[in-house]
Amino acid sequence: MADFENMIHKLKNDVEIPEKIWAEYKQVLLELPDKKEKRIKKGWLTIVASAAMIFLTAGTICVTNPALAAKIPVIGKIFDIIQQSVVFSGNYSDKAQSLVSEPDNTTDVKNSIYTTEDGGIKITASEIYSDGYSIYMAAEISVAQGGLQNMLGNIMYLEGDWQLAGDAEKNRIIENKLEGQIIDDNTFVGMIKLDMDNLEMQKGEVLLSLSMVGYDDRTIELAQDISASCKYKGEWSLQIPFTVDKDTAKTFVVDKEKDGYHIDKVFVSPYQVIAYVDVPYTERVITEEEFEQTMREKTGGSGEFGITYEEYIQKKGKNYQPYYTAVCNQDGELLKSMGEYQGYSVYAVQNIQISKLYIYLFDDASMWEKIERDGITQEYAEKAIVCAEIEVE
Repeated sequence: MADFENMIHKLKNDVEIPEKIWAEYKQVLLELPDKKEKRIKKGWLTIVASAAMIFLTAGTICVTNPALAAKIPVIGKIFDIIQQSVVFSGNYSDKAQSLVSEPDNTTDVKNSIYTTEDGGIKITASEIYSDGYSIYMAAEISVAQGGLQNMLGNIMYLEGDWQLAGDAEKNRIIENKLEGQIIDDNTFVGMIKLDMDNLEMQKGEVLLSLSMVGYDDRTIELAQDISASCKYKGEWSLQIPFTVDKDTAKTFVVDKEKDGYHIDKVFVSPYQVIAYVDVPYTERVITEEEFEQTMREKTGGSGEFGITYEEYIQKKGKNYQPYYTAVCNQDGELLKSMGEYQGYSVYAVQNIQISKLYIYLFDDASMWEKIERDGITQEYAEKAIVCAEIEVE
């Protein structure tokens, strides 16, 4: 590797590389397999070492040269940057509504109505899209004091509430994360997904109220919280219009049932599949006293429960039988399960081509482990209590 090392040392002389980055590069080389491992070819070793240095050098340029980072057109084009790296990946940039205009020659965007700032944290909503079930919003978070180069992973954590304009009830942000990537030491861009579960909506406004923004910091070793070890408290509010894309998402009625296990319908968009199911249940007796005690504990004794006893019974008054739902496409490719909830299951499409879907509903919840490991085999498919085939295209 003599020629390669000479090239790298020449690069160090020509480009100002911080000692921390240079030390990380040398550590990468030390961790590469020894030459005695025959399966590691010299050419491959050189490529890996080269890639490591390119990565570190690129990171140095972005982090240590804010002027260069500032030239990258981010606002209004965030989906272009992150759309293929998020869990619910896909092409959003061609469909999403841009919420802000391009930056002018200052650091502020021209349309500031979708920007909120508190305590040195500035949040700018950049683009928004809805497939009818979910709202996908791309945003930029700017941290005045910096420190994002110490961020672990690709997630900023959020706490707060959201609701649709006109709705009386607020929703706690369940998927409390903005998933994306670091632009520079002060800037992070990402996407948040909010599930409406209202397939009839045409357009509306989403009201977002945040109370915490945070991330995992590699320099904080003794954090009590395993997530968001670095937290910023404040108040950030946004009210953003959106229009539902009715052209790319479809709902297919299935209505297949056996022994109380029922596949009702399936929602399909370029980004997710939702399988709506019903399973057998037994009634659960909950007294008003138990309801009040539970809600006082949840609300810190405020007495303002936000839900009536009757509404609580409707949501919590049933014990459902365990079940598992699996979904695959025409080629047998298993869609990534993102959660089983009472009455429905969510799957990320992740750019898988779908012309046909197969839905398998099992009364044995332990099937998930086998299917996640082996995929949908003929043996497993035959164990489904209900299955359905859907022609998507």
